[in-house]
Amino acid sequence: MLFSLLMVWLLPERALSELIDRVMASVDDEAITSFDLEGFIAKMKARGIRVTGKEALDTLVNRKLLIDEARKLRLEAESDDRLIERYIEIKIRPFVFVKQEEVRAYFEEHKENFKGVDYLQVRPKIERLIFEKKLNGAIKRHLRMLKKRHSVKIIHYPEN
Repeated sequence: MLFSLLMVWLLPERALSELIDRVMASVDDEAITSFDLEGFIAKMKARGIRVTGKEALDTLVNRKLLIDEARKLRLEAESDDRLIERYIEIKIRPFVFVKQEEVRAYFEEHKENFKGVDYLQVRPKIERLIFEKKLNGAIKRHLRMLKKRHSVKIIHYPEN
């Protein structure tokens, strides 16, 4: 009888703990829980960045992939953000180039945005813009490759 009462008393607590710690995704054998997701969303909100649950979960998966790869290279940093930056600096950034023809073509295609401004004045800004766009594309391609090499499972996308 006492056992039955304990089980009934503990059941709601156990159900609640499962709900709080729901596994949302996994990368290899590491879980990303609803607690991780809520913490990340709160962190972004504190920085003034609004993200949906899906965007946040996808970002957490991508971060875990990049951090794991950085650790395989035995990279070290004071934070996970810096570790990801170092990994990108070593594995992706060196392979992104901007040709002067691309800069000139961008200037010509968007001349109306540069009225009265000399090409040489805006060239560095255009180079940075094109470089960032190419770097983002290279990171996305790299992440797709990593997802093929690792076991990534999205178990449950959040409602929002």
